This record gives sequence, C-alpha cells and structure tokens, in this order.
Amino acid sequence: MYFVLINVQIFISLFIVYLIIYFCALLESQKSNQILKGYLLTWLFV
Repeated sequence: MYFVLINVQIFISLFIVYLIIYFCALLESQKSNQILKGYLLTWLFV
C-alpha cells in the first residue's frame, strides 16, 4: 500500500515539473521554445 502511494507521489511530482517546464517553454521566445520542445521530446522517448 505504501509502495503504491510513493509511486503515485513520484508520478504526480514529475507531471507537475513537466507542466512547469512546458509552460516556461511556451513563455520563452520561439528559438528557445523549439530547443526546449526537442529536449522534452528526447526526454520523453528515453
């Protein structure tokens, strides 16, 4: 039971960090936005 709760907490925290990075990328200029998008895509597929 505790193991499942820990996994859910880790998943939620990672999801929040991903959302923060995504919104920061949207607020940046187009060039850095493309760089961050490429970084996030490579990170997702690793």
